Amino acid sequence: MADGVAARAAYCLVSNLPDYALTLRPAAGARADDGLLDWLAFERRGRVALARYAWAVARARHAGLAHVQAGRARRLTLTSAGPVPVQLDGDPWGFTPATVEALPAALTVVMV
Repeated sequence: MADGVAARAAYCLVSNLPDYALTLRPAAGARADDGLLDWLAFERRGRVALARYAWAVARARHAGLAHVQAGRARRLTLTSAGPVPVQLDGDPWGFTPATVEALPAALTVVMV
């Protein structure tokens, strides 16, 4: 559920930045300063589908797939029939249900 909009998916990615892991751009339109999270919902399940999604993201072709939904939201809730592991930047973060929320201006960075 993203700001009241529900999506069904086998895999979900939530991002606040366009780039991930060096050259991947799963959420090319994401901006750190807009107060919104970009989300992608990949509908098909299984290892073959996951491999195809990974290849499509690596080639920046995932946005055009009919079974990939995308959107923006300030708050997202991820739910599942049973507990599913959730990762935060590749590290274990817990299990579903999980709520993710953008907190604008929550961090001040000083560069010297």
